Parts: sequence; structure tokens; C-alpha cells
Amino acid sequence: MKLTQASVARLGMPAGKSDHIEFDDAMPGFGVRIRTGATGVHRTFIAQYKIGTKHRRIKLGNFAKVNLDDARRQAKIIFGKVAIGEDPAAEKNNAIAEASRTLDAIIARYLEAKQTELRARTYATVKYQLETLWKPLHKLTVTAVNRGAIAAQANTIAKDRGPVAANRARTSLSSMFRWAIGEGLCDENPVTGTNKKEENGPRERTLTDNEAAALRLAAPDDHFGKIVRLLMLTGCRREEIGLLHWSEIDMDARTIILPPSRTKNGRQHVVPLSESALQILNDVPRRDGRDYVFGRSGDGYSNW
Repeated sequence: MKLTQASVARLGMPAGKSDHIEFDDAMPGFGVRIRTGATGVHRTFIAQYKIGTKHRRIKLGNFAKVNLDDARRQAKIIFGKVAIGEDPAAEKNNAIAEASRTLDAIIARYLEAKQTELRARTYATVKYQLETLWKPLHKLTVTAVNRGAIAAQANTIAKDRGPVAANRARTSLSSMFRWAIGEGLCDENPVTGTNKKEENGPRERTLTDNEAAALRLAAPDDHFGKIVRLLMLTGCRREEIGLLHWSEIDMDARTIILPPSRTKNGRQHVVPLSESALQILNDVPRRDGRDYVFGRSGDGYSNW
């Protein structure tokens, strides 16, 4: 049958069949595949050819969406490639495979794998770094993400957000590539060999007595102010107090016991509480079903 727009529209499923191909007499290998489904008869243009002993078939689009003339032009291009020894179906499959290996696709798989392994706040940070800070590289395949591309984006991150942010984002990307190597998704870690940014040296500046007093007096009587005063009284890190749990406080022993998962060195840390520190904590009302001392929602205090 010579296919026309009208004849294709009339094509139905031959009796006793559920899958049938009607080829075009005017262009061998070009045809319409007819299949029955829950919503009726579906007609799809196809191009079929042979490479050696293997048959190949490429979908050109559904009749409801692709014009017959456009489908013929696609088929003509495909048959032209076959005539010079190329295999368009293999090229298409390779392109699909490459699309599944773009950086954003690998990032999505990595985040899915790590969601239950990382602490919620750590996971949120890594997710932000990989999905936002490295977004300009997302559409590159993992094999195309090289040291030059990473170094250039790291420079941009450092310029926009500072060297510390660039180094943390670099670490997260490197961890993702190490995971991808283990999953057989790539063969090397291109982050290796890129330079870390120079961060500020050790902080030696301390507050004078007058400055400490001014800070104490200026701290508001809200969660933020209480956190600031507790930081001054305990010497703890910001997140150690901002994410403080009631279950970590022993009022009778006058201590905070920070578990290894919440300290920088991964070791349990016992923090003695002065009378002033205890008074601050006693002034914070407890809420049913919430173990975090500070913050109104989510995981502890976050309105820095």
C-alpha cells in the first residue's frame, strides 16, 4: 500500500491480530505500526532496516502527532545513514544512554542513595550544593565533567559565596564522584587535582570585656538572644546550641552531653553549665512532642 494521510487514518487492525505493520510501497522499510490498547488503536510511523543479520526498527512518532511527510523525511535521513554504513538505531540508543549519565542524573541517583545515610541537615546541605552550586555543569555527561570545568565553576562559587562555600561544595562533588566510581557509572574522579581555595587562617581575635558586655546586653530576649548568651557561657559551636535537644541536657548534673554525631571531632562532649546558663535554659518553655530546645519548626533553630 502506498501510504497517504487519509489511508493511514483509515488503517485498522487486521482480524486476529493485536500488532501489525503496514509498509509503504513507495519507500521500502518505511511503514506504520498498528497496535491495540486500552484507549483504542494506536498508529506509529517506523523505519525498519537491516545491519548485517540484525534487524533494526526506529519509532518516528505517533500518527496523531507527526505528519506523514515529516515522518517520510525522517525515514529518508535514516536510510541515507544506513546506506553509508551507519547504524542510526545504535546512535539513538547511545544518545539515550548518555542522557542517563549526565551530571544531574548521577546527582539524583547519589542523593537517593544517601538520603537515609546522612543526617537530615547534612543531607540538605549536600543536596543544595550539588543541585544549586554545581547546576551550570548539570547537562554535561560525567565523562565531559573535567578538571577545567570544575575549577572554573569552583572559582565562580568562591567569587559569589566565598572560599569556604567553594571548598565545601568541592568536597560534596568529590564524594559523589567516588560513589559513582563504586557504582560503575564513571572511571575517575575529576575533582582530584583541582585546587582548594585559600580560606581564612586561624581566628585569633577575641572580644574585650567591654565588647562581651555590650554583646550580652544587646542580645534580644528571644531564641536567638538566648543562643548567643549560651554560646558565650559554654564556648560551644553555633550548631551545637542551635540544634540542642532537651534530651541532651541534665539539669541535675548541670551538664549538656553532646553525642559524637553532633561534635566536630566525632567524640562525646560534656559541657558544664553555670548558674547563668541553667537560668537561660529554665526560661525556655518546653513544647509537647518537640525535643529541640530552640526553633519553631523543622530541625532546631535555623533563622540565623
